[in-house]
Amino acid sequence: MTKVISKTAGKIERLILSSSKSLECSNGISNISDSTYLTISKVIDDKVIDRIELRISDHELPATYANNHTSDYEIGDNNNYASATFSEWFLIVAKILDRFSINYPPTLKRLLTIKMNNENKIKIEREEFKAKLKAIKIVKEENATEIFNANREKILEQVYKLNNLSGKKRRSLRSKFNQTYGANSFEIREIATTILDAAI
Repeated sequence: MTKVISKTAGKIERLILSSSKSLECSNGISNISDSTYLTISKVIDDKVIDRIELRISDHELPATYANNHTSDYEIGDNNNYASATFSEWFLIVAKILDRFSINYPPTLKRLLTIKMNNENKIKIEREEFKAKLKAIKIVKEENATEIFNANREKILEQVYKLNNLSGKKRRSLRSKFNQTYGANSFEIREIATTILDAAI
């Protein structure tokens, strides 16, 4: 994990320094763990205008220690205080540059675009999957309705028994019902139950 922390710190430092000549970056390592701290400063005319401390770690600070050592941002896995994971370290760089009112360099723009494209792709795939499920559900409901209408009285009697039996008798009847109506058995039972409930 030490390599991940040091590599992440290095990538952040290089991108920060390439973003503007007004930015300075210094780093330090924890005395008790592999955590790395980056201090990023915006300097104009040799004066520090703003400063941000960033903690990069694979664990949370103990509560008693954290109360006296808070960072502006944290990056890492296994860390509930982290604003980004190791793989999305560049999101914090974007936040830092936003705070300093500095334009994004080409590298950061490219990383953010890749992330946005991936998220859009996942969103599209998720919506397509939902649409397929909805289409399958509609077909199943249509098939179930057709089967129910062709066997209405028989199914109502079977479902009435199913809903009022218990134990082995119910399991046995449910098994036979499922075997008879196969993949449509759930939908058919839902239709019948709705009708039976409405008749009470």
